[in-house]
Amino acid sequence: MNDPLSVVPTSFFDRETLSSFDFYNVKIESLPIKENLVPKIVKAKFAKCGLKSIPEELFSYVNIRELDLSDNHLSDFNSYNFLNFDHLTKLDLSFNMISNVTCMMPKTLIILDLSFNQTLDIDSVWNLAVPMLETLKLNNCRLKNLPETTPKWAQTIKNIQLDGNFINHIPNCLQKFPNLEDISLFGNMIGKASIKSFDHPLRSLNLAMNMLESIEISEIELQILNVSYCHIKQVSQNYMMIDGLKVLHLNNCCISGILDIELTENLAIFNASNNKITGVSETFANSITRLSVLNLSNNEIESLPDSFQNCICLSQLYLNHNKLQKLPKSIMHSKLMEKFIVSHNYLTCLEEFHFPQLREFDVSFNELTFIPDSFEKSSYLISINVSCNFLTDIPHSLISCRKVITLYANNNLFTSLPACILSFAMLRNLYVSGNQLTSLPLSLSSFFFLTTLDISNNHFQTLPSFTENFFGLKFLNASHNLIGDISDGNVKFPNKLQFLDLSFNLIKTFQSSTLSQLNSLALDFNQLESFEIQPTETLSILTVSNNNQISVDINKFMNDFPNLKTIEAFNVKNIIDNRTVPFFPSITFKSQNTNSSVENNINATLNCLNNENNNENNSYINDYNSNNENDITKAENGSRKSIINNLHLISSENDIFVGDTIYGIGYSSTIGVRQTMEDSIAIHSDKNVSIFALFDGHAGSSASIIAASMIKNEVAQIENPDSDFSKIFLNIQNKLRSNHVVDGCTGIISLIINDICYVAGIGDSRVILIRNNEVRRITKDEKPLDESEYRRLQEIGIGVSSDGRVQRKLSVGRSFGDFWCTQELFLVPIVTSFHITENDLSLILACDGLWDVSKDEEVAKIYRSSKSAQDGATFLKNFAIANGSQDNISILTVDFHPDNSQTGFCSLNLIERLPIIPEKDSENDQPLCLSPPSPGKRRSRR
Repeated sequence: MNDPLSVVPTSFFDRETLSSFDFYNVKIESLPIKENLVPKIVKAKFAKCGLKSIPEELFSYVNIRELDLSDNHLSDFNSYNFLNFDHLTKLDLSFNMISNVTCMMPKTLIILDLSFNQTLDIDSVWNLAVPMLETLKLNNCRLKNLPETTPKWAQTIKNIQLDGNFINHIPNCLQKFPNLEDISLFGNMIGKASIKSFDHPLRSLNLAMNMLESIEISEIELQILNVSYCHIKQVSQNYMMIDGLKVLHLNNCCISGILDIELTENLAIFNASNNKITGVSETFANSITRLSVLNLSNNEIESLPDSFQNCICLSQLYLNHNKLQKLPKSIMHSKLMEKFIVSHNYLTCLEEFHFPQLREFDVSFNELTFIPDSFEKSSYLISINVSCNFLTDIPHSLISCRKVITLYANNNLFTSLPACILSFAMLRNLYVSGNQLTSLPLSLSSFFFLTTLDISNNHFQTLPSFTENFFGLKFLNASHNLIGDISDGNVKFPNKLQFLDLSFNLIKTFQSSTLSQLNSLALDFNQLESFEIQPTETLSILTVSNNNQISVDINKFMNDFPNLKTIEAFNVKNIIDNRTVPFFPSITFKSQNTNSSVENNINATLNCLNNENNNENNSYINDYNSNNENDITKAENGSRKSIINNLHLISSENDIFVGDTIYGIGYSSTIGVRQTMEDSIAIHSDKNVSIFALFDGHAGSSASIIAASMIKNEVAQIENPDSDFSKIFLNIQNKLRSNHVVDGCTGIISLIINDICYVAGIGDSRVILIRNNEVRRITKDEKPLDESEYRRLQEIGIGVSSDGRVQRKLSVGRSFGDFWCTQELFLVPIVTSFHITENDLSLILACDGLWDVSKDEEVAKIYRSSKSAQDGATFLKNFAIANGSQDNISILTVDFHPDNSQTGFCSLNLIERLPIIPEKDSENDQPLCLSPPSPGKRRSRR
């Protein structure tokens, strides 16, 4: 089930400047032989082109030096095919069906990739006559051993990669390669390893994701050793016996307790992140003399000894995600410090520091009330993150840091923008979400390079009057404020703006004529009565939900915005939609015969959820037009108006129904920094039955849309929730398969019947339960680099690369769809159920756009302070954006015990009105530079 391949137009080959063939996912029907092109083409890529043989015409392009034929259906070759390429140095045959490499290879070949050919005969590779071969990649070929014979290329090989195989020891034959420098055995089955001496120095040895508990080390000269993701419980001093060791990776192991080893002077990088280390000894601290990078992030360190006097070379320090309350003075004076990352701790104060080479400074998610005024010499500083503290100002000495590009100052106690920010004339990204701001100083309008401005979760009643002066601004988030009407008369937007989020404000009228390049506009949860912006071809997503005084004319929107892909318009006055509706593949409706009182309640409720008019299906059948097949394959009968002409309409009629519910419900989403929105949701809540589902798509939105559209009808067929709930997931997968969907999605679903809550999920979207005094994670994130998930995928023949990608593509271990890989990515999930009690406060369902930048506890803390389910959902969405989320973000929130006035969607804006600080600058707030700096000139420091 692959994407339909497009055909390369013949005009492509007429370009005079053409110097390479670069084709991906296209059909190569013929390849013209042009005399003027033959000497020019030196690179050729035909990846995922459905090739069963190499196009004969390609052999005429004899000057090709690099040839990529990956991800095709190649199985064998003519013996002399590749000899046509006299200058070939790099050949990629990965992801094919090659069993034997019996063809002759050009003697010029230096790099050969045969990875992901799972029936590969290793002996045929050993017999290749490639006398100049330096790099051989045999990853994920299901190899169990290597031949003991010496291959013909043994004298030249320098780099051999054997990741993701079933090798259970370090192959002895590697000793026979006298020039071998790099060995990678990531993700094999090695339980014991004895690193024996080679006749020559090695540069790197990668044994990560094996079953190692310890390593026997003989005399060996090695620069880089990686034993991450192994079962190592203690860091032995034996590692320091490795001659010439410069880099040691021990992250994601089972190391606990105090780290008590003495580092050698040669060691430059030490990484023991993601363990359970509680501290380091004075011996360890004293031995950091020549160390350049120390990474102890994501551990349980509560304190450090004040014994780092000799850390004169330390340039990168990662202590984030620990339990530190204080940092030792001795670690604060490394003159080479470039990256100082100590976020997500319990720091209440910082000692004065001296970092003249500082580039990145991150003290976010601590309990700081001030930061030392120690930036006078830090003129190279580029990125500052002080978010989620208790700051009312930031150090004045930051005026020396004229090169700052990004400032994160979210969730503090700023009532006005700190004055020193006005010295950052190169600033491109300013995040001040979650403060007590009511205005911005006028001098900020001179920031010519500003592309991102986030003032969400504040107390603004109007947008800055000088907003149009941000000539380069592309991303503006002013969600969750008190902003009133907007028109060209009171505020104009810069012409380059692409993302504008004004959700959860008090806007009744929105009118703008300056949004010609806008891609995403969010106006949901306002008081919107009229809406007018200039027609534009760039707008792809528009959200106007929960504005119950506005009529949404779909046809007008489609005429004004011809590339519009998604409209969210639930809980509006009415929707005018006169589009022709194609017939979609039908879903079989189960007859709703009832046999018990519980089933009566369920089916009575779901009859209401089914939107009454099942007979409409017949009229849609008559409207079916075979020309609409491309649209049809992306939709379901259950959402018959949700996808038409490639427009996804999220409305009360299709995806979201809230009746006489007893729960408080919140929903907020954003396209974020992405160009497309691939998340979909389904909400149906009444007195007895509530359904909450969220699907995070990847490589497209078809899978997530179909899954969401099926939910209410699938739940209608449940007779026994304890046994039938999990079948929803299987039915979704089967429907995606039958519709030949080519993309995929993760998914989480919660079903509440009376006071019993059922939850299940697949992939890395997550559900948490917030209780009175704790947070409970209900679902499990299924990541490919979790050992159990990695071994499951490996066993069924699915390769995971060392960067955590399934088949080098997908970053989740389980999903709906993704049939390009194998149906084994899907597994029916385990269902968790619980009775809702008074101690259970809320349920939060969110995609990884939130969880990638937030801990469960941080989300719970923020949500507990919200005023309603919707208030919390919007705040969390903005929180994720402001903390650097690079993904689509969708959040569903459910309050189990809301006040009577806050059941269902409560769009009441209860943000506190604070006295507005005038935009006029004080005498001390003048910017230090009012024009773009001249390129190449070094600016003086004050």
